[in-house]
Amino acid sequence: MEKNQSKNNPAAPEQDRYAVVIDDDLSMCDIIKSSLDEVGVANVQMFSDIGEAWKYLSSASEPKCDYIFLDWKMPQIPGPAFFNRLRQHQSYRIKPIFIISGYLTHNDDQLFNEFPFTIALEKPTTTKIIQSTLNVMDEDYKWFEGQEETINRVFGDIIQKASDQTVKELKKIVATSPKPIPMYLWAARLLTENNLIEEAEDLLSEFLMKFPDSFLAFNELGKILLRQGRFPEAETLLQQAQKFSPKNLERICLLGEVNLNLCKFEEAQAHFKKALHIDQESEAAQEGVAVAKSAADMIRQQGTQVIAKSFLSFLNSSGIYLVRTGKFEEGLEQYKAAFRYAYNPVFQAKLAFNIGLGNLRSKRLAEAIKWLEIAVSNSKGTYQKASDLLTSIKNRISQTPQTDLVEDHDFESEFSVIDPEEKK
Repeated sequence: MEKNQSKNNPAAPEQDRYAVVIDDDLSMCDIIKSSLDEVGVANVQMFSDIGEAWKYLSSASEPKCDYIFLDWKMPQIPGPAFFNRLRQHQSYRIKPIFIISGYLTHNDDQLFNEFPFTIALEKPTTTKIIQSTLNVMDEDYKWFEGQEETINRVFGDIIQKASDQTVKELKKIVATSPKPIPMYLWAARLLTENNLIEEAEDLLSEFLMKFPDSFLAFNELGKILLRQGRFPEAETLLQQAQKFSPKNLERICLLGEVNLNLCKFEEAQAHFKKALHIDQESEAAQEGVAVAKSAADMIRQQGTQVIAKSFLSFLNSSGIYLVRTGKFEEGLEQYKAAFRYAYNPVFQAKLAFNIGLGNLRSKRLAEAIKWLEIAVSNSKGTYQKASDLLTSIKNRISQTPQTDLVEDHDFESEFSVIDPEEKK
């Protein structure tokens, strides 16, 4: 990380705004810094090392800046990889990002269009151009900030108890945005991530009525179809969006995930490897390649009959077998892979129970408790086996040294590993 270039300017409006500049061109950095100073952004972190910039930005759960200026051609981490990382990080999903480059492809532009509050700055540029671009960004983003409290309240109401009135209020807020298209997509993503599938689908239906030719909605609808288990339809929509914008790493991994569920493991590997070509450090892509390869190898060895019900059932059954035969680590990896690709909260709860039990048998109590708490939370307290085991462990910890806990108590005889697809 370079020297923190900041100064106090009590007279400047909004002097508490922060910016991060990632560029190894010192003259460009000077122009950006000067432009920011003149509009009252006096707190600027400068990075010539993009790796250090990522460590800084990703090291906290809260955003560390209000604006990010990113040179698209930095060494070490390519621009598309860094941008995808930022837009998948919860703190920077909607933070203003300025892309600096002397040349951007059509595919680059299409990627930027998928995310709100992203603007490209073409090199060479001037202070006047930067300030003008910043004003355009602020006009949009200040609207969002002004509505943020209302949006958070509405989302809170929807998450607690979705109703026609709360969804209607959300639609009204989004529709009045200076740029409604990215806001519709952002709202749909939040609804989907909170498992409010019907509400997300309803919002996207309204979006497509207003903007019927927008391929951007295909990505979000693809996610919904994936969660609903409608894999062929999800693949079709995601592939359509991919044709228009092939550099969205999240969507490439989603295509890999769809192919896993369709048990098309060679195709899944190809998608995940394509994602790794964008960002070699993508955990989703790395895990996807490993899971697809493992499944493909097992089919080659044992035939397609090993996948009796579904891909997730196959992963879970493999995990059960490995744990019961004493191969705890391999079994836990299978469980975790299944958990990653499961969307149904009850299914997730049962997988989390298996992971917790596997960690318990491996004498990792902290990990066991963490996963059992996830099981209880995802089932909203209705998964009695998980609740009983969690309570039992916590009671034993208060009475027994942790090193003796597993050895003194035969949890296996009381709580067996179960199949997530069985009825509770």
